[in-house]
Order: sequence, then C-alpha cells, then structure tokens
Amino acid sequence: MKKTGTMHGMGKKGFIFSALALIMTSIIIFFLFTGQPNQSSSDTAVSATIRLNSAINDLEKDIVRGLYITSFRTIIAQDETVTSRGQFLNNSQLSFNEGMINGTIEGFNASTLDNATFTDWLTKTKEIMRSRGILFSYNITNITDFQTSYDYVSTSLEMNYTLSDYRKQRTFRRHINITVNIPVSGLDDPIYYIESLGRITSTINFTNNTNILYLVNQSAYQTAYRNNNQSPDYLMRLEGNFSASPYGIESIVDGQRFLIQGITQYSGRSSIDAMYFSNRTETVVCINNTPSWFRLDTARLGDYANDTVVSC
Repeated sequence: MKKTGTMHGMGKKGFIFSALALIMTSIIIFFLFTGQPNQSSSDTAVSATIRLNSAINDLEKDIVRGLYITSFRTIIAQDETVTSRGQFLNNSQLSFNEGMINGTIEGFNASTLDNATFTDWLTKTKEIMRSRGILFSYNITNITDFQTSYDYVSTSLEMNYTLSDYRKQRTFRRHINITVNIPVSGLDDPIYYIESLGRITSTINFTNNTNILYLVNQSAYQTAYRNNNQSPDYLMRLEGNFSASPYGIESIVDGQRFLIQGITQYSGRSSIDAMYFSNRTETVVCINNTPSWFRLDTARLGDYANDTVVSC
C-alpha cells in the first residue's frame, strides 16, 4: 500500500511539474510575441526619423532653388508690367510680394508668373513630399525684396514649416530665414523704355571703366552702367524714383539717340540718366573732347576720369 501511495504522490508531483512547465513556457512565448511589435514599432520610428531628416535637407535646398527662380521671374514680370502699361510701378516691394504669392503685379496678370509663383513651387513640393510618404505644411510670415548692393536685388523669406510621416510618429517643426541674390546685370532699365515712349531699351551692363570719353562713346550704341550713390538703384528705377541711393547706378544718355527716334532732346541738362530724365535743376559744364550735346553736372565732377572742364 505504501508503494502504491508513493507512486500516486509522484504522479501528482509530475502533473504539477508538467503544469508549471507548461505555464512557464506559455509566459515565455507570450513575452516573446508581445515584445516583437515593440521592436517593430521602434524600427518604424527610427526609419521615420531618418526619412524626415533626409527630407528636411532636400526641402531646404529646394526652397532656396525655388526662391531664386521665382524671384528672378517676378522681377522680370515687374519690368514687363511697366513696359506693357507704359507707367512705373507704385511700389516695387509690395508688387514683388504680390507677384511671388499671387502671380499678379499691382492687380495685372503677369504671364511670366503663370503657374510659376513661389506658392506654386511650394504646392508642387508638397505633392512630391506626399509621394514620399511625408506630410508638408507651411506658413510664409514674410517675403520681400531689397538692395544692399548696386549689382544685385536680394529676396528675403521667413517661413515656418512642419514635416511628419503619415502615422505622425515623428514631426519636425522649423523656422527658416533664407536670402537669395538676383543679379541686376542683364535686366532692362525701365527708365529708358518709359522716357523714350517704348522706342529705346537699355540693358544694364556694368563697367569699372570711369573714363568719361570711353563711356560717352559707349552711350551711342550700348549703355554702360556704373555705381554712383547720387543715383537711384534698380528697385527705385522700377518706380521712376530718381532720388539718390547708396546702391545707385547710372549711365550716360546719348540725346542724339532720342532725337533720331523723334523724341525731344533735353539740351542743357546733365547727360547722366538720373539727372537727364528727372528735370532737376543743376549746374552743368562741358567736358574736353566730348560731343557738343554732352553735359556733366558739377556734383559729379571727380567721379569720372578725364573730366576736364571747358567752356560750352
């Protein structure tokens, strides 16, 4: 009987050990399987972070490129609006902002900006980001143009943007302030077009040559511009503003070209464009070895080489 009881006790213990083993195995299996999704989630989050970091670099490079291209097109659109209307802009900076955002210049449609504004660029960028599984939203807080140099126009952009993956496991928010510079060289001077009633155009080409004899000779067929802080800068020229600017540019007007086109020649005025077209009163002098039509205002004596004064 004792022997039988022992066997019976051993059977109960074996059952208990088997049950415990089964329970422990179940627990291990449970943790193994429940732990796996956490690892997968971690891997997904890491992948999202890497993807968003890469997208940030691509996006900001693209914004700089888009800002440059659309700024250049907007400046061209401003000049085209001046020439098509036959009048200067009321405010070059406000119309620039309008062109970059809405594609119009002072309310006029600009064909140069059809589907080519900065906001159009951002919309296309948004679509590209979406195809990569990234959500892109933005808010432009400021966009304007200005000059800090005579030979380029600067565009400044301030913008907040957000990038996130579709699951929104990772979200990046950034504030950027970007500036690009658009060369003035190669742009048309709106002053010549307006003052010649659309018959004469003048493309801005800079020279470091200050020899008055060379510049007068150039003015007969190709205008040469140089920096002078007594003259208006490019943005001021879009407005027909002849005031002085630290970033001013000026050229010599050959009055004969205007006379040939049937346009009144302003004899007796300084031949410097800002003075010639502004009808400001100034004292002028004649310069040795220059044509009879050429005059130079006394305020600019010393700005040019070979400006020896002779009697008129």
